[in-house]
Order: sequence, then C-alpha cells, then structure tokens
Amino acid sequence: MSDDNYLSDEDYAKEISESRIVINTQTQPERIQLKGRVCQVLSCGSFLLEQKNRESDRFLTGMGVETWETSTI
Repeated sequence: MSDDNYLSDEDYAKEISESRIVINTQTQPERIQLKGRVCQVLSCGSFLLEQKNRESDRFLTGMGVETWETSTI
C-alpha cells in the first residue's frame, strides 16, 4: 500500500536494532501486561527501559532490563 505509514517488519527490526534505548510504557495503567515489543527489543539487542509492573518483574528479572516506577500523587 503506497499510502500506509507503517514500517515493514524488516525496517521495524532495523530501527529497533539501531536504537540505543527503547522505552516501553503501560498505555492503560489498569491493564498490567508484558507487551510483544519487549521481546522484539530484547531479540534485537537494544537496551530496554520498561515501566515497572508485576508482569515485567515476573519475566524480566535478571535479563539486564531497567525499570522505572511512576508515582501517583
């Protein structure tokens, strides 16, 4: 499709591989999940900064992923 604004799978993998840091957030705070992007970033060898949640703690501990927590005021 000539009008589509999406990257091909190959271009997407290239962009991730060339990124120094990839930041992954929870788009809906009430829905705790481990997104597919996490696996994509790690398989490309890029550094992942993940928003801390129980799923990321469960699966990513010891994998060299850094997490951060948001505070609610």
